[in-house]
Amino acid sequence: MPYSKFTLSKAVEAFDLTIVEGTRFLPEISPVTPSFFTAGYSQRNDALGNSSE
Repeated sequence: MPYSKFTLSKAVEAFDLTIVEGTRFLPEISPVTPSFFTAGYSQRNDALGNSSE
């Protein structure tokens, strides 16, 4: 199906999909403290201007 003809309802029908709404896709996770290496690597890259913001 070309992208210009794609609709969610057509995909649901063609592939016999079930849409589940109102639930989380990913489970809740607890924060993780970065390792010494990861924290240092991030700081070096921020200093070079490679941050994502």
